Amino acid sequence: MPERSYSKCFGLLFTAVVILFIASCARRPLFPTEFKLERVLYQTEKTHMFGPGGINHSFTVYELPQEVSETISAKGLPYLNSLPSVVEQKRNFKPPRVETYSYPLHKCNVPGCPKDKDPKNIITRTATGPYWAPFVIWNVTPVPKEEKWLRRGRDLGKDWKPSITTFYKGFKGDTTVDNFISTISSEFSDQFHEAISTPGNFYAYGFYRDMCLLVVSPKMGKTFYLFRD
Repeated sequence: MPERSYSKCFGLLFTAVVILFIASCARRPLFPTEFKLERVLYQTEKTHMFGPGGINHSFTVYELPQEVSETISAKGLPYLNSLPSVVEQKRNFKPPRVETYSYPLHKCNVPGCPKDKDPKNIITRTATGPYWAPFVIWNVTPVPKEEKWLRRGRDLGKDWKPSITTFYKGFKGDTTVDNFISTISSEFSDQFHEAISTPGNFYAYGFYRDMCLLVVSPKMGKTFYLFRD
């Protein structure tokens, strides 16, 4: 391949990787505008040039303005699920496109091989491309043991419970996120665990593949945002 063509192809590939990285990690989350989350109280993150794929994480704490906290405390869950920005985001959100593809379980290189058409030998799978969902389905705390808490619903064993560790880990025994989890301030991790385990707070999933988490605590005057890809 000529040097100029090689450089052009490499440049296009690099650009595509950068665009995907920016889209998944740096894009502003689709928070309800009524929360007025402008002031960051704390943030730690781990990002990589190549991703997504379970290697980018962040933990951010925002100040929840007093007037917003008071309104949420007074009006509760019905108020959150009927916020104008939430209603608009629900209306405008387009479900992700799901692609279906098939392939033979056992390959046969002989032309006309019966296995090529045998339904028992054909595996069908579905794949969903990257998408970004708003935080529009709000729930009350305490957070229960639910499949959506786990990264892509993977098993962490029967004794798991909602926590920072179980939210970020990809599977039972996963150690790849330990370095990131260790960077989270104990002060804010304790507050987060209190928020998800006691009544009076609210949470919703959204953003990248609808896997990230937003927890609103009117009592603390804080909002916790957990990103994972």
